[in-house]
Amino acid sequence: MAFSKQVKERLQKEYDIPWFNPGFFNKWDVHQMLISDHQASMHLPESYFQPEFTDIQNLLEKYKQVYIKPANGSLGLGIQQLIQKNEEPFVYCRFRNNEENRLRRYSSLKRLLRRQFPFGFEGMIAQQGINLLKWHNNPIDFRIHTNKDEQGKWCVSAIAAKIAGTGSITTHVKSGGEVKTAKEILRDIGANPAILKKINDTALLLSERIDANMPGFIGEIGFDIGVDQQEHVWMFEANSKPGRTIFSHPKLKGDDLQSRRLPLEYAIFLFKQSIEKQPELVNANEHFLQL
Repeated sequence: MAFSKQVKERLQKEYDIPWFNPGFFNKWDVHQMLISDHQASMHLPESYFQPEFTDIQNLLEKYKQVYIKPANGSLGLGIQQLIQKNEEPFVYCRFRNNEENRLRRYSSLKRLLRRQFPFGFEGMIAQQGINLLKWHNNPIDFRIHTNKDEQGKWCVSAIAAKIAGTGSITTHVKSGGEVKTAKEILRDIGANPAILKKINDTALLLSERIDANMPGFIGEIGFDIGVDQQEHVWMFEANSKPGRTIFSHPKLKGDDLQSRRLPLEYAIFLFKQSIEKQPELVNANEHFLQL
């Protein structure tokens, strides 16, 4: 690991080699980056970082469901869903523990939070729950991969629908989720096929906004996006190093190849830019390869 770090630093500092997507996104940093942009902010659920009790209480009263998750989490780990049903005095909590989907009922929100979050909410985000499109009563969200192409322009390289497993709060396959193509899920639930264009357009808009405000080079983003019953598109997360579980679906092999090819094309684009800025880089690279 130390050797690879030294090589990376040498390539960047001595040879001016561009390096894109060097680290993970922080969920709250991305949220704050986009909230001030009018077009992008329309796709962000109401959210609070390190929330107070009243923040969670207000979200629950307004939306009847709240998600609480780590700002630096990934793979759906550490996410909990709070549910308030109109006809009941109880508050429910869905979460995953020891590879099992769990549901607990509490007589009050205060008791739930004390039990489920004994260490408080440091580094946590409380987020508005969305009444998503459903398949057989299981929520659906969409994974969209965007990449820069050989001209440095953003494009959608892959899209898939993910269906939550029974009793699961996320659509991750490890939690019982299922992957389908976006077209077939929209057809199966009788949804408007124009939703697909809305999702694509939103992913490209968000990619451009994140890219414009993030330091360094960004060449790939994986979005978790939801669509509510009114066909409004919401962004739940943006990932700089997206997982590739969706590509296990046999009908997504073409998307798999596309999402692998585009990073190489963008790398060539960056390399060409480097050469144009520093012609002497060619001789430097030849010297480096001889070492």
